[in-house]
Amino acid sequence: MTLLIPRLLIMIISTLFCSLLCNIFMIGTAANDKPISSVRQGCNKFWVKFTAYLHAICGWWAYCTYEYIKCDYEEYLGKQIDTKQLKPTSTIVCNHIGFFEVYTLIISSLSSCFCAKSEFKQVPFFSGILIGLQCLFITRGEKQGKESSLNEIRNR
Repeated sequence: MTLLIPRLLIMIISTLFCSLLCNIFMIGTAANDKPISSVRQGCNKFWVKFTAYLHAICGWWAYCTYEYIKCDYEEYLGKQIDTKQLKPTSTIVCNHIGFFEVYTLIISSLSSCFCAKSEFKQVPFFSGILIGLQCLFITRGEKQGKESSLNEIRNR
């Protein structure tokens, strides 16, 4: 039990510190209207990745790694559409069981951007990190919100 409290404090303090840094790096930008400069994005990504590693090691006693696996997805997704007609958009679609999968995507070198519920924009410290990661906030359940979200993903 004595190890739990220091680990919890490390995770809470590092999350607050990461949120504070992301908010500082975002000063002077129109939050989430368009992609931010590469310097700001690099600073945000570094501190969020550092915090994710810290949480994995101190919080869960885990070390996260990743590897790329090339495979043919046509077996699962069907015949691929003709990509010459569409603007290239890179998207990773995945379902996650818990919060740990999100950490592994943050730690990977994919420079991933997440789609989060619009309600997360009001969560005090978590929203700073999401805005720093340039997350797209989606209003669920509305047809118009779906179309605007898809257009925003294409434009990113």
